[in-house]
Amino acid sequence: YSDINSAFRIVKKEVRDAILPRLGTMPTLLNAEFLIRAAYKNYRIKEVSVVHRKRMHGVSRGLPPSKFLNECIRAYKAMLILKSEYK
Repeated sequence: YSDINSAFRIVKKEVRDAILPRLGTMPTLLNAEFLIRAAYKNYRIKEVSVVHRKRMHGVSRGLPPSKFLNECIRAYKAMLILKSEYK
């Protein structure tokens, strides 16, 4: 997938209702977890190009570099949990 953690989604209600209650394994990557669970359940996923524009005001409130390594480790552990769930 091009942007696994993108928050831009159009989702059918039945897909949302089936997946939302199961989220929580990857709290900082919730959108990624949603996509992964949908893919494992064989829901049809279509990507559409999105044009990104420069930020006009404010600054990004993304992950600080000092927390990056810890979040990578947490994400890896969460991926192992998801993988074991869908075996």
